[in-house]
Amino acid sequence: MPDVCDIYSKGIKKKLKNYWAAWLPTTKFELGDIGILNGHYFQKVSSLASLEIPFDTTADGSPSPIELVSTSGVSIKVKIAGETNEAFASVPKGSAGLKIDFGSEGAFVVQCPATFEPAISDPLKLQNKIIDLFEKGQWQADWVVIVRLVTAPSATILISNSTAAGLELSSTVEFSAGLADLGSAGLGLSLKSQTGDIFKMLGAQGVTPFFQVATLKRRLFGAPRFTTKSMFGLDHSIKSTITSQAEDLYLDVLRDEEVGAMLHE
Repeated sequence: MPDVCDIYSKGIKKKLKNYWAAWLPTTKFELGDIGILNGHYFQKVSSLASLEIPFDTTADGSPSPIELVSTSGVSIKVKIAGETNEAFASVPKGSAGLKIDFGSEGAFVVQCPATFEPAISDPLKLQNKIIDLFEKGQWQADWVVIVRLVTAPSATILISNSTAAGLELSSTVEFSAGLADLGSAGLGLSLKSQTGDIFKMLGAQGVTPFFQVATLKRRLFGAPRFTTKSMFGLDHSIKSTITSQAEDLYLDVLRDEEVGAMLHE
């Protein structure tokens, strides 16, 4: 039976194609972190900095909100301050409230009022350095590297670890935007009650919940190039088909259509 990590990661991939979810969600990653993929779990083993591989980055100055709710198993109710609502057993009448019920294990709510996406620039330059290390036996074929990172100044992430779970939150500030208010660090959220097992990250600051990774692939057509890897389908990875010819290799983003094949090898 899939564990919560896999259910959550797969759910995120349905919402954000070609992105991986940090696990635990509180784990902070950086551009250039190197790791291996254990199912849908990224396990850091090194970094470009540790291997003394220089790289340039492109900043993102345009914030974008992210609100993700799992496809099924989530029910959300909002209570305004002063309202009497029988659905809220633990939130005082004078407080605003938010009630979230989870009907399945791995169901989740992710709310980030603003996110930024810095990325590694000049991918061809990075590709050449990694291929050179691979040829010298200093880069493993199954290594992946974080090339794009979603950063959030503040975020709230809730994940059910039970088949049935729920919680009630109260706030000193009105939930004027409902669920969209959840990720704000200044909302003054207070947990009033909880049933079942729930991973809770309320108003956490400076988190990196999602990222894209790239890995070496064996080139089938055209010149070497750099792309980002996805998650389901035909696999052009080099785990068992690696050649010693540098001209046959390229660095590519791991795409969703490829990961399914990789996980079943």
